[in-house]
Amino acid sequence: MKIKLFFLSLLLLISVRAQAQSETLRVWLDSNVTLTADSTSVAYLTLYENDGAQGYTSFNMSLIVPKGIHVNKVQQGRDLLNDISLSERATATHTIACNMPADTLLKVACTSSTNQDLYTDDAEGNPLDSLWTIGLIAEPTMVNGDYVVKMPAKGLVFNMKQGDTYVSSRISEDVTCVFTVKGGVISSIRTVTDHVPEGALYDLNGRRINEPAGRGVYIDGGKKVLK
Repeated sequence: MKIKLFFLSLLLLISVRAQAQSETLRVWLDSNVTLTADSTSVAYLTLYENDGAQGYTSFNMSLIVPKGIHVNKVQQGRDLLNDISLSERATATHTIACNMPADTLLKVACTSSTNQDLYTDDAEGNPLDSLWTIGLIAEPTMVNGDYVVKMPAKGLVFNMKQGDTYVSSRISEDVTCVFTVKGGVISSIRTVTDHVPEGALYDLNGRRINEPAGRGVYIDGGKKVLK
């Protein structure tokens, strides 16, 4: 119920915003994340954002992930919650949540109950790029290999408060990274070939011999020859 109210409030918040294309906003993900397909091992994916000294009040985004990937669950009190956390750029006034409304769609949203901006640096004033980290697991039925994960540009919006309205910063290109799945299903069967040692000589009964016992047909290097 809390998550539903959270997403509803976010939609109401951004419904009145103006649209803008940022010239400086950069968003990127870890270039590669390795997942073990056992439904237990947790791999963490981090998203980064940099727009100079510009602060944002809230954001929402979507990721297209391969089927078989799920958000890890963590125990908090009596509840099992999705394993996602904000970096220290977030204040106590911000809340982040994620859900998977479809098998391959992962949505992330963050908002502030008091309309405050996220910090652009840490407590010592050092610039920070990391924004959120999410724990992911892979099903044992996944096929081993590399998968391209995409965050569509049209589904990523950063909102900032200006006066009585909100202005949105967007990116112009999709953000991608690679998920490497191991420990799952092998996708191909390799052909096993017999290796015949060079110079090996066999009779027609398949017995290896050092020299021909007499004139006749033998197997030399995998081929029938007359000796």
